[in-house]
Amino acid sequence: MFWATIGGNVGPYSPGTAFYLVTHLIGQTGMSFCKGGMGAIADALAASGEAHGMGIRCDAWVDEILVRDGRTYGVRLRSGEEIHASRVVSNVNVKRTFLDMVDRSHLPDEFVDDVEGFRSRGMGFKLLCAVDRLPQYKGFSQENTGVDYPAYAHICPTPEFLEQAFHDAKFGWYSQEPFLSPNVPSYTDPTLAPEGKHVVVFQGGVTPYELRNSDWDREGPQVVRNAFAVMDRFAPGFSDSVIDHKLITPKDIEADINMPGGNSQHGELTLDQIFFMRPVPRYADYRSPVKCLYQCGASTHPGGAVSAVPGQNAAREILKDWRWRA
Repeated sequence: MFWATIGGNVGPYSPGTAFYLVTHLIGQTGMSFCKGGMGAIADALAASGEAHGMGIRCDAWVDEILVRDGRTYGVRLRSGEEIHASRVVSNVNVKRTFLDMVDRSHLPDEFVDDVEGFRSRGMGFKLLCAVDRLPQYKGFSQENTGVDYPAYAHICPTPEFLEQAFHDAKFGWYSQEPFLSPNVPSYTDPTLAPEGKHVVVFQGGVTPYELRNSDWDREGPQVVRNAFAVMDRFAPGFSDSVIDHKLITPKDIEADINMPGGNSQHGELTLDQIFFMRPVPRYADYRSPVKCLYQCGASTHPGGAVSAVPGQNAAREILKDWRWRA
C-alpha cells in the first residue's frame, strides 16, 4: 500500500492511488542497491561521459539561462562567467529552471502560470541511523520467505494505518504513528559501515512541508521518537541499537539540494501531473517554450527515483530535433 502514496500528498483511499500502486509494481526486477552508495552511480556516469569527451564543472552555480530571439545560447554562472552552447538541457526542478533561471519576458504567461501551479510540496521525511546491529523483525522468517534478511522493508500493517498517517498531515501536523520503509544498504554492501555496524535509512511519513503553529527545529526530536516507537513494535530493541541519527525533513531537502518544496519526485505524482501533463500541458515532450532548451529531470515523465528514463527520453527528443535541423 505504501507504493500507492509515494510522491503525492495522498492516502491509500484517495482517488487515483491505484494507478500509483500499479506503476510501482510492474517492474520485472526488485529493488537494487548500488555498491559504494548512490554516489557511485554519479561517479560511473561521470567516468563514462568523460571517456567520451564530456566536460564536467563542479561548484558552478547557474544563475541564468541565456536567451536571445526566443532561443537559448548558453548559461551565466554566479561568478559572471558565460558558457555558450547550441543547446541547454536542465535536470533542475521545473520551477527553478523557468521561474529562477529564465527571464520571464521570454516565456508565455500561460506557461509561467502552469509552472507556478506545479505542486511540489514534500510529505515525507528521511531518517538516517547508524546502529550497532541489524534490526530484528519479529515478523520475518527465513524459512517462510526464502531470503536471508529483509534489507528493504515496509512497515505499514494495514491500509488504515497508512491512511491515518496521511490524515494527521492533512491538517499541518506530522503522523503520530508514521509509516516507515527501512532499508539496510550496509547488509548488501559492508563497505558502507564499520565491521559489525550497519546503516539503516528510513523513508517515512507523513510529514507536511510546513507545520501548523510550530517548526521543524522544535518538532524534529518528537518525529524521531515516533519513528523509533513504531520501529520498536516491529523490530524490538531497535532504538537501543541506534548509535547516532539524522532527521531530514522536506524543508531540509529543499535547502540542501535546491528542490522547491522538498518533494523527492520534484513534484507530486498525481493524475493531473503525470504523462502528458508533466510537468505542464503542451510541454511534456521534454521541450520548452525556449528553442533548444530542454528538460530532463524528475519534473518530467515518469518522475523521480533512479530510472534514467527522463534523461533517456529527453536525449531521444534532442536527437530528433538535431537530425531534423541537420
